[in-house]
Amino acid sequence: MRPGERLGPYEVLSLVGSGGMGEVWKARDTRLDRTVAIKRSAQRFSDRFEREAHAIAALNHPHICTLYDVGPDYLVMEFVDGKPLRGPLPLKQALELGAQIADALHCAHSKGVVHRDLKPANILVTKSGIKLLDFGLAKMAVYAPLTDATVTIAEPLTKVNTILGTLQYMSPEQLEGKPADTRSDMFAFGLVLYEMISGKPAFQAESQASLIAAILKEEPAPLPSREPVTPPALDRLVRKCLAKDPDARWQSAADLRDELEWIAQSSSQAVTPAPVSRRGWMRWLPAMAALALAVVAFVFWQSSRTSGPPKWTGIQLGGPSVSCGPRLSPDGQLLAFRTMVDGLLQLAVMKPDVGSWTLLTRQRDLGWVDEVSWAPDGSRLYFDRRWGKPRGVYSIPPLGGESRLLLDDAWGPEALPDGSLIVAKTAPGGDYQLFHFWPESGRLEALPALVWRLCYHPGVRAFPDGKEILFYGIYTGGGDRRGSRHLYALDLTSRQARILAPTLTFKEQHPAALATAPDGKAALAFTLRGDLWDLVKVPRSGEKDYEVLLSLPVSTKPMYLDASRDGSVYLDTGLQPISIVRFSPSGGAPEEVPVPAANWVPALPLANGRFLVSATIAGKDRVLIGEPGGEVYPFLQTGEESTFPFAAVAEGQVALRIGLGAGRRLAVASLRDGRILRSLDINAASVESVAASPDGKTLYYSSEGAVWSVPAAGGAQPRRITEGNSVSLDPAGTFLYISQIGKDPPALVRVSTAGGPVEAIPIPPALYLTPDMLSPAAVDARGRILVETVSANSYWYGAAILDPNRKSGTPVNVIYSGDLWAPGWTADGRILALGARFNSSIWRFSQESPVKHK
Repeated sequence: MRPGERLGPYEVLSLVGSGGMGEVWKARDTRLDRTVAIKRSAQRFSDRFEREAHAIAALNHPHICTLYDVGPDYLVMEFVDGKPLRGPLPLKQALELGAQIADALHCAHSKGVVHRDLKPANILVTKSGIKLLDFGLAKMAVYAPLTDATVTIAEPLTKVNTILGTLQYMSPEQLEGKPADTRSDMFAFGLVLYEMISGKPAFQAESQASLIAAILKEEPAPLPSREPVTPPALDRLVRKCLAKDPDARWQSAADLRDELEWIAQSSSQAVTPAPVSRRGWMRWLPAMAALALAVVAFVFWQSSRTSGPPKWTGIQLGGPSVSCGPRLSPDGQLLAFRTMVDGLLQLAVMKPDVGSWTLLTRQRDLGWVDEVSWAPDGSRLYFDRRWGKPRGVYSIPPLGGESRLLLDDAWGPEALPDGSLIVAKTAPGGDYQLFHFWPESGRLEALPALVWRLCYHPGVRAFPDGKEILFYGIYTGGGDRRGSRHLYALDLTSRQARILAPTLTFKEQHPAALATAPDGKAALAFTLRGDLWDLVKVPRSGEKDYEVLLSLPVSTKPMYLDASRDGSVYLDTGLQPISIVRFSPSGGAPEEVPVPAANWVPALPLANGRFLVSATIAGKDRVLIGEPGGEVYPFLQTGEESTFPFAAVAEGQVALRIGLGAGRRLAVASLRDGRILRSLDINAASVESVAASPDGKTLYYSSEGAVWSVPAAGGAQPRRITEGNSVSLDPAGTFLYISQIGKDPPALVRVSTAGGPVEAIPIPPALYLTPDMLSPAAVDARGRILVETVSANSYWYGAAILDPNRKSGTPVNVIYSGDLWAPGWTADGRILALGARFNSSIWRFSQESPVKHK
């Protein structure tokens, strides 16, 4: 080719570059009068160029070059006016460009494309950001259809023991000639990011053999040693990318992108004031997006009765990159916490002032660690494991040693001064009942206290004198387990309880993080107000006065809380952005639609790719409707609060819950315009799920541990069907499918709508049903049931398909590092679920002057 020649409709302008595989020319498309790049092979179309064509054609992303045309020995692509990536770059720019590269990789990986040759030369920096080039070594993954034993099959496009790629930026498995997958791109990304920041390659050697040996065996110099301003979190991120074992690396490019954005925000903004006024949802959503990136931010709350805000200083503690559940030792010298190790939360301790930490538990077959508590003398730690066998409450020395099982089938240990414990066990109906337990004698006494099962952790704290405990739930001392949930102080001797701060409200979907003040005079709790979390201090005496100590953005989701004698508080900020996730029953990479502030309750798949989802916006529950293109907006034309449960009642109509508190009711709304058509004759204050017969004449719902049926038109008393916590109906209206969380282990049953015996549905031995609700679309026309499950060797909730006709159960292997909640069938036979990734860090806040409220 020469300048001025024509290649079909393309006029060749100039040579851009050449190599062993061919040449790249700048050209003009005479039909559209646009500049293009032509990549011509030295031979007729090779397999390498064919792979590149297929790979690029599958992608559509602002940071990936666009493929326009394919010829017999050439590709026509977007002409990118930019320069190859070079380091060192300013930290802010490196983080920004790194997030763009990770986002482009996420797009490729979600389409089953692995780049396999990521390097600075294939990344051009333009005025609008980066462009990722050269998918000539890309690998397309092929997924098999659903079978009884669902597996994901990656079709190898290269021979085993063949090295492909650029040596300087290859992963250990590529150097060994093994198949490369998305995690190989993670390793190469780490090398690129290392060079962007330091200006030097992570691995250097005088010969190819020495370079290969360094990549396979050695660790690069820490980034701070080459670039002192590197944040510790960024150094940890890069080191995780460069793990020799692919299983120890980042498993998702989307997680990498989110982490880089988080580091960028936290590096530039340690304290962010936020307005306190309530705002409409249109203003609130972009504010939430900013807050999600600014997890480390906290706001100042100013009372109208005072002239200045309280002053707080927040410090993020060292330790591992993912840490949560802080509990300070009695002497204040050690902080117990949980950290993610190979996909499981394990128990660890750190010295809070220096960040050095030690892992105490390592077992992988007993489930994750959930709650942690110190013995009063600091001699041991109590913790629980939720999903293994044996599951229960354990103890372990804080300096390491063997753990010891104290009580089977219990969790949530909270130590009292006399050596006894408060624990929780599953009660009839599926909620958690609190018990007083004495480890030395094995004595176990039930307490008149219930904690809602969807709080995920009991959240019980003992006052320092051991006479009372603090909990959020239902007091059953009067024999009525239908009481309202409140913050209670329960006397362990008299078994009497009193409500603390009755004017405070706690959202059901956002359980409270609790602690007791070291002086024993107050309780501490987080409560949601608008788009802020308020940390409040409540007098133990039961007075109505309380203090707002500090406020955090709603995106932080503080789950655990502890207090020290010096007045500081320790808390975790758990960034858990929620998305609507769609994927194939055969697994693979999902599609994601972010839904800021979505609640942890099932979404309802609708026709044409739409869905309903519940969210909390400016402190109010709202039902949102999502469109196929990703737009999400309020569904109902009403000012009342609205939320789950959802159910398809008739074509074009859905049932949902509206109203507040005891006045909540079920209503039917039009999908066309979001108007309330009618209210149903059911008090929905305690309704957790609902289903409707295909003709819309009969409603089935779960409430107070049982499933009921009632005519939709009213006029008859509800009929109890069986015990259960959530209900779903098959499309033909033949069977009800009911989860029974109160059983051990949790069970799934079905019963004919015409009446008859209850039939148990087998659950694979390695899987457990979670305490969450079934999706309203859990069953398809073939009778296959989608359930949310968890296993002993993974922290993440996942999806599984149960087939009662074949008596089989198959986990869905989704490429997703996070929880998949309440999976349900879509009209086109795919699966829709709520997806929640997880990142958490521990902070210490010190207060100078609180503000009082009445």
